[in-house]
Amino acid sequence: ARRNQAKRRGKRERTRRCTAMILEEVELSTSGRPRLVEGEVQCATYGDADLEFDGVGGLQGRLGNKYVQGCLLLTTHRILWIDRKHLPDKGNSCEIPLDNVSRVVPPKMHLWKTPRMKLQVALDTRGRLVSLNHQVASMARIVIPMRSKSESYKYFVGKLMDNIDRKTWPDRPAPPLPRPPSATLEKPYVPDPDFLRALPPDIKEEVLTQYEDELKRYEEKLAEEKLETEEDGPNGDGAQDRRFSTLDAGVSGILRREMEAQQKTDSSLESALTDLGALMEEAKGMVDIAQRLRDKLQASPEGPNQRENEEMGEMLLSLGIDTPVTRDNAGSLYHQQLSRQLSDFLEPRLKNVGGVMPLVDTYCIYNRARGTDLISPNDMLKAASLFSSLHLPLQLREYSSGVLAIEGKGHSTDDVRRRLEEMLRSREYLTAQVVSASLSIPMILAQEHLVAVEEIGVLCRDDSLEGLRYYPNIFTSKLVSDYLAKDHVHFVR
Repeated sequence: ARRNQAKRRGKRERTRRCTAMILEEVELSTSGRPRLVEGEVQCATYGDADLEFDGVGGLQGRLGNKYVQGCLLLTTHRILWIDRKHLPDKGNSCEIPLDNVSRVVPPKMHLWKTPRMKLQVALDTRGRLVSLNHQVASMARIVIPMRSKSESYKYFVGKLMDNIDRKTWPDRPAPPLPRPPSATLEKPYVPDPDFLRALPPDIKEEVLTQYEDELKRYEEKLAEEKLETEEDGPNGDGAQDRRFSTLDAGVSGILRREMEAQQKTDSSLESALTDLGALMEEAKGMVDIAQRLRDKLQASPEGPNQRENEEMGEMLLSLGIDTPVTRDNAGSLYHQQLSRQLSDFLEPRLKNVGGVMPLVDTYCIYNRARGTDLISPNDMLKAASLFSSLHLPLQLREYSSGVLAIEGKGHSTDDVRRRLEEMLRSREYLTAQVVSASLSIPMILAQEHLVAVEEIGVLCRDDSLEGLRYYPNIFTSKLVSDYLAKDHVHFVR
């Protein structure tokens, strides 16, 4: 009875101490994938998990005891809880930054119970999550029941603990404390003589004493720096002339020289790796600049240099995807996450090619952007077939000839019909070559468009020695009056 009373008292204390744990929202793309920040990489996924708070918690204005029916995404910076009920909308999707987590308690093995992972997080005075490097007002607990039956939680939890141990997130240190005067090499400020003459004698003496102390500390520190520089040797790298010694003679001397050479090699390799890291950092900056340039070109594609902008956009396509979805970081949700990333990748590109693209072309472009993390054609087909079930803005369409293409949901045969009718107002007939060049689409899709518009009675074909041509159907088409007004009356007669 005492133990139960203590448990209830502890629970009431935790509820009173953390009555409202406020989490931050997660920004999602149109496909329902989280928008990652600069330098953030997705590491692992878990398919079915809830969030249970100490007392009340969640998003501002949508607080509750728990959030249910979600999935977990682990990145190098955060734990993301995605609300599966409202995808592709964000719903109650929220985040837990890794630098706010002070402790992770892995789930215990139970035969019949749901595994439950516990996180201890830091809060500020307002109940919001705060970095452990900042001022922490209290600690709270988040319990994550991991309910998936088709995958193990061990990989996700192990990756989470590994990221926390290695501190994979960027540092957000607290404001630095002011340094004492002796910690810097700045020369002390020389008091102004006029200012000193205006001071009372006792205060003047105190100011001069303080100035002399600071000047003395500055000179001592300067001498230490000079001594360290001289000890580095005449070449600046600690190298000194090697003279013969009995220690260098015999087998022991040979072994000693080999060891010194090995140490020099190791230091050279370490320096080379440091230079490589610096090069990678510079490359990240160049990628960021190129991505901003691509966004600017997409925002203003029209203008006198439209052709050059299009060519620049094609070149920037080679930059690729920052964090491609793989089986390792997506787990059992691989094809769903792949479908969402494919939707985000293709949606802006379809706008430049008439709203539709053959599946073969999308496979080549997407794999080109993924670099070395290629996917198989079967994975591509499965991901594209999930567009409709995931309520994404794209869809997979199969034409009567068996050609597969990906198109936006706003794309329809009526749109194609209107565009072909506009083309016929300035031409007598259409061919697949003309439609392909005018709409900037492949020949195979141009032919499919012509056949689709023919099936609804707007066009009729003429297959002769001159090739396959499509004329307006003057019996059922709305272009009858236009057609007769173009001096084509002798064809009707």
